[in-house]
Amino acid sequence: MKINELTAGILIGGKSSRMGENKAFLKINDTTFLENALKTCRGFSETLVSVDDIKKYKKYPYHFVEDEIKEYGPLEGIYQVLRAASNKYSFILAVDMPLLTEEFLERVSEEFNADKDAMVLKDGDKIHPLCGIYSKRLTHEMKKMRNQGERKIRRLYDRIDIKFLNIKDIGFPEELLSNINTPKEYGLLYSLAQI
Repeated sequence: MKINELTAGILIGGKSSRMGENKAFLKINDTTFLENALKTCRGFSETLVSVDDIKKYKKYPYHFVEDEIKEYGPLEGIYQVLRAASNKYSFILAVDMPLLTEEFLERVSEEFNADKDAMVLKDGDKIHPLCGIYSKRLTHEMKKMRNQGERKIRRLYDRIDIKFLNIKDIGFPEELLSNINTPKEYGLLYSLAQI
């Protein structure tokens, strides 16, 4: 599938408790993680930014979608992006994965076949739920999970037709999937940025 046929959904999330500050506004190469993600997603036909509380972002001109169920986790963010998306499929990525590149997102998109409900990246045995393509038709199953109080996105995978794509199989280094959760990981970011 071509990247311009997809919606990009950037998940900012909520507390950032391990980092101690909002990760969207951390800096990489003199730009914030959020600005970096938006630039990386410029090839998509639309970009939605998923947030826990839209009031925190009033001064920003981006297209936000807001969690209805607060502190529910990434499942809620993905659900709201899929509901709001104008395309049938959305490429979901976390704002705290600052090493993702346009080239990588384009290559992953090419691997997606529309007969699947979702395609999620892996490095080795590690699954990255917040780097993958999800179908709008999953909103029905996700709504049922929300009604049942089920927060774990991996439980969704047991109910759907999903493909797992190993990053090494498409010729990219696993470091691209690094996400920054702690001050220590943030400190290591600039060495990772040299890959």
